Amino acid sequence: MCGRYILRMQDKYLREWNLHGPPAWVTASYNIAPTQQVPIMRLDNCAPAATMVRWGLIPSFARGTPGKFSTINARIETFATAAAFRGMPAILRREDHEIWLRGTPAEARAVLAPYPADLMLARPVSTRVNSVRNNGPELVEPIAA
Repeated sequence: MCGRYILRMQDKYLREWNLHGPPAWVTASYNIAPTQQVPIMRLDNCAPAATMVRWGLIPSFARGTPGKFSTINARIETFATAAAFRGMPAILRREDHEIWLRGTPAEARAVLAPYPADLMLARPVSTRVNSVRNNGPELVEPIAA
């Protein structure tokens, strides 16, 4: 699993932020890496709120300041048994959100599934993506294999 992702301001995502768009401090990025600050939406007193957080998992059993390297990858095969992932947030389909928050443990486990392969797109990109110093739309342009 890759440790990088991108953040683009697309209309379909802007609508998700209550039709008001993201805060001004959210900018496009094409090479987000672990330990960087990233925007998220979460509930704050039952209301959606945008905030910045450090990307990477700090396991519940960890103490003190997070180290330089953190756990970023969870696989469905080990999610239920790996101590590092207990209490970890999950990326879910919209229709599974309430089950995850309010269902029984068995119901919550039932909504965990690998992302459907037919909905993913994989293509070779430039090795420039290997350095966090590089950040631009050209990083996600396909190259010849």
